Amino acid sequence: MTGRVTVVACETLAPELASAAAVAGSDMRATTFPCRCGRGPVRWSDLPAVDADGELHVFGGVCLAQMSNDPAAPRGVHLHPLQTCQELIAPRATVESLVHDGAYLVTSGWVHEWERHARALGLTGEGGRRMMADSCRAVVLLDSGVEAAPLESLAALGHALALPVEVQVVGNELLERRLQALALEREVAALRATAARDVRKVADYAMALHFLGHLTAAATELEVASSVVPLLEAMTGAAEVQYVPIVDGRSGEPLASTGDRKGLGGLPETDAPFARVESGFSFLVAADHGPNAVVHLRGLALPEHREAYLDLALNVAPAIGLAVEKARQHEQLVVAEKAVVAERDLAYAKERVMLHQSRLATMGQMLGAIAHQWRQPLNAVAALIQDMEDASQSGALDAPYLRRGVAAAMSQVRYMSNTIDDFRNFFLPEKATEEFSVRSAVDEALGLVSSQLLAHAIEHPVECVPEGDPLLLVGHENELKQVVVNLIMNAIDAIRERRATDSPRAGDPGRITIRLGRMDGRLQIRVADNGAGIAPGAMDRLFDPYFTTKPIGKGTGLGLYMSKVIVENAGGELTAENLPDGAAFTVEVSDDR
Repeated sequence: MTGRVTVVACETLAPELASAAAVAGSDMRATTFPCRCGRGPVRWSDLPAVDADGELHVFGGVCLAQMSNDPAAPRGVHLHPLQTCQELIAPRATVESLVHDGAYLVTSGWVHEWERHARALGLTGEGGRRMMADSCRAVVLLDSGVEAAPLESLAALGHALALPVEVQVVGNELLERRLQALALEREVAALRATAARDVRKVADYAMALHFLGHLTAAATELEVASSVVPLLEAMTGAAEVQYVPIVDGRSGEPLASTGDRKGLGGLPETDAPFARVESGFSFLVAADHGPNAVVHLRGLALPEHREAYLDLALNVAPAIGLAVEKARQHEQLVVAEKAVVAERDLAYAKERVMLHQSRLATMGQMLGAIAHQWRQPLNAVAALIQDMEDASQSGALDAPYLRRGVAAAMSQVRYMSNTIDDFRNFFLPEKATEEFSVRSAVDEALGLVSSQLLAHAIEHPVECVPEGDPLLLVGHENELKQVVVNLIMNAIDAIRERRATDSPRAGDPGRITIRLGRMDGRLQIRVADNGAGIAPGAMDRLFDPYFTTKPIGKGTGLGLYMSKVIVENAGGELTAENLPDGAAFTVEVSDDR
């Protein structure tokens, strides 16, 4: 591959990207796109043009979301979306831990121009400062060490936001490893592309072709050595053949040998690729990156043919070198793949834990709903028992009277039992996908929170277009119910928040409108409320894990995050928007049954 590799990231990480690119290789160019925080997603026009036969690798956070599935993506562009840009220099676990602890994370590049970025995010006004004070405990600079930390600008930022500032040293090794892995993949591809040309150099020897056939299947250097030694022994009749690896210019222990001696001696201290000895010879195995092994042969069966054997060895040496290089690259890739799999498994396990935490939080809300829905029937049963006691004392408790009282009490008990069944079904795990009615699922979700809606006098009309369409969907019904319950509970909280303010709308009646329908082959659920709306500075982080605008102890920051995960795992999309009199959340999933 002759084209140049260009790596692109947010301008706020420019020093770190340039430094990591320099470490990864001289043929890697680093550039940036404008910071999009608070300004919408990255556009193709924000990126540099791709060089002929080159590659453009773009790293970013949620600002790359709309580009990931864009069929109009230019050729040669590779997107590497992360949850946040900060994960380029800090491990995801560190970022999540700091955010969970109330940190507002910034980089040196961001701090250098903090006034511009703060204005774009709406943080400079009084409302922005209040929002930051409610959601963050401190501004934390992720210090990569690439350049001196801008402590004066950081202090000015903290003063403007009325928040303390901290410095978290993270280094730049994570980004360096990412780009080194990218460069390594390019080198492996280049080696594979040139392997055919190198093989042609030894095609004159039929025995060399046979030799190559044994090396192509080798996946590790030990397998290469274990093939080279017996084949050279068979071709030359040598009494001893020994393969010694060279790593970083230093010889190691023999990796494969037919003799008993530990070492047969190295090459003379010259630049010659071989050395003759009385009973045999030694030759270097090299590739593009220099020597990677030395092979010793001693006790040739026909010493008079030593030059022919040496010529043969020198012809096959490049092929051995390529095989060794490929094997070492493969071993490095295996290690890297294992690390990627381990990271993926960890991320999956973490996602399952957060899903469980989210369901526990929802379960707590549902227990409150049960208490609301049981209060009236319990009062009715208590009144019936008291009535029957009074009737017994007055002598009016005959068999018909008792039957009527028992029937009325059992009616209330059945209602309470049905309530428990509804909540139990809501929390049953679902392993297989099934076809279900979205309209029915939404109605059942409303039933689960009906007591809260009634207690806070909130209207909740459901509009279905076309009317009467059950809106069938294949998926996990309970997971969709959990998403709808989360959205409704958030809407209830937003209406209560609006009522608690002194705004002109404080006395308006509460209303949550749920609209169901199909649009362009996708099924849509829209939950709109006339609550307080979404704070300007919170929109970009609304679906981040552990991010909440609610007071401490009132929200986990997992409801919207897990709702988004559930919808995206179903191949859909969850979006939010502010309305003139509130906010709306829209779920869209593909309707391909």
